[in-house]
Amino acid sequence: MNRKFYYKNIELWEEASWQERQSPIAGVVEAIGVNKPIAEGIDVPENLMVTGRPQEHPDYRQKTGSIEPGWALYELERRGFHYESKEIGGTRWITVFPEGEEKRKGEKYPVLAVFVREYWRDSYWSMRLLTEYREYLRRAKEDRWGLIFVVTQEPCTNRIYTSIFQEAITMYPFDLEQVWLDISPLAEKGIRLSDIPGFRYIGENGMRVNPDEYVVRKLGIPVLDISRRWSEWDSLNRGMVMHSLMNDGFEPNRLIHSHSGKRMMEGIVLEYQFGSVSEPKLGEYWKNLGVCMEIHEIKGERWISLSPADSEASLPVIAVFAEVNASNDHAPVTAFATFYEYTRLVMEGEAILTFFALEDPDSNELYCDILEEVSEKYPADMDRVYVTGHSHNAHFAFSFAKRHPELVAAAATAGIPCSLMDYAGCGIRNFSVEDDEVEELACFDLPVININGCCEGLNLFPVIDENYSLQNEFVWSVTDFRTRARYWQRRLRASRCPVRSLEEIAAASACSDKATRILGIPNDRCYTVYADGYEHYIADIKNIEGKYHLRIAGIEDMIHMTTPFMQDLAWNFMRQFARNRETLQIYELV
Repeated sequence: MNRKFYYKNIELWEEASWQERQSPIAGVVEAIGVNKPIAEGIDVPENLMVTGRPQEHPDYRQKTGSIEPGWALYELERRGFHYESKEIGGTRWITVFPEGEEKRKGEKYPVLAVFVREYWRDSYWSMRLLTEYREYLRRAKEDRWGLIFVVTQEPCTNRIYTSIFQEAITMYPFDLEQVWLDISPLAEKGIRLSDIPGFRYIGENGMRVNPDEYVVRKLGIPVLDISRRWSEWDSLNRGMVMHSLMNDGFEPNRLIHSHSGKRMMEGIVLEYQFGSVSEPKLGEYWKNLGVCMEIHEIKGERWISLSPADSEASLPVIAVFAEVNASNDHAPVTAFATFYEYTRLVMEGEAILTFFALEDPDSNELYCDILEEVSEKYPADMDRVYVTGHSHNAHFAFSFAKRHPELVAAAATAGIPCSLMDYAGCGIRNFSVEDDEVEELACFDLPVININGCCEGLNLFPVIDENYSLQNEFVWSVTDFRTRARYWQRRLRASRCPVRSLEEIAAASACSDKATRILGIPNDRCYTVYADGYEHYIADIKNIEGKYHLRIAGIEDMIHMTTPFMQDLAWNFMRQFARNRETLQIYELV
């Protein structure tokens, strides 16, 4: 690493450059956490308690580290509540809202955001929370409100709540224009909002105002209107690098002072320059690069396209699964920045890009309609439609491909395990791949490249490691060799590849070849590529027809994020394939 390696705008990696673009409510959220300690002595009803090892309880949710007895959830449902608990970036969150006939009629609920501290290692934490806040639930039911509980152990300082709010408002019938913050922990101590460092409140006139004058009472407690005041203009990749968690071995300065960091900066600058996708200057930015940006709506949901301004050639379509919905106007800018290398293909007249994602596979069925519109609006080669995404959106991209293999020529997934795991025990059933689905996948030829960083918090490589040590004990804790091997065998079966024996899989981690040893999977060919300051380990596996339609890649010392060369690898793989929509056969182009 050469700390003297410099490039234009390198200072934008630093936190100070983004201070005014961070969530305006960050200061008050942290203050709530400081003044709302973890509750002691909350009386959990005896019938909620369980004995024995929590992880062995049938109602234990690995994803959130909580026991949620089925009968207790049934009781909530009987009382007319919809309840879900989730995890994102290590933070737990819960949504509760009254569900009934009104929801089906399109009712949107005002929503109260409540920041809570709980000991996650206490597997009863979610039941404790419901007990402590039972009065909130009662009032929410009476007044027809939704509740979002953001649950941390320490005061919330990482602003992960911006992602939680965006996901919740997208998934549930919450009113974007009626989002309120519970400030009762501060009011109880007589703390004035105007005295909180780092908290700035913007009035409807766009000017900074005294927040204490805007405190009102809702649901019987003091609250503050934070509608459209909670989001931020920060950079996703910059934040991942500078605030990386659970990533042993990652060195931020190595990335910053590398060609990978230099290439990422162009996207980061885009996020710095533009706060909203609606800014006319953003359209001009793309126009000056020969790109036409268009904002579309389909069935009430927003999607965005980038296409070459003057190309008449029949072009492939890269369907990027990324949130661009109306709950956050900066989210599309972040999507452009995160997948900036794909946008270069549009600049060069090589592809058309679409951006869209909702928060469950059923909602993402709208991508079928979007692709139909693309075929009508643009000179698109619909035999060459590729899907891609990162992290949970990679799951969504793969889910779409497995539902509609006839529409997809190839898929590139990043930031998810390359093995096909059963996530039901982790409480993320939307991403489950059951054995019967594996057999369905094996009926279609679907080329897939899966790419991950070797320093990801989920400890994805080597795929099979008898000394496996999970860094996040609540997420995907599959530690025994046979189970991990079985999940890899499921991937092979789903990709129509010969299934390797346990002995062959076990031997991979001791292979003399570096790429095979690091990835930990037997393969038919492998190699190491050095690019942008990092080694990239690549393994190809033949299918039963002798074709290389499954590729696994790992990037040295990289965390849970997408890098420019990841997208280069993905495009280099996907562009080889097309699907004949009449015969449904995959044919190779290069």
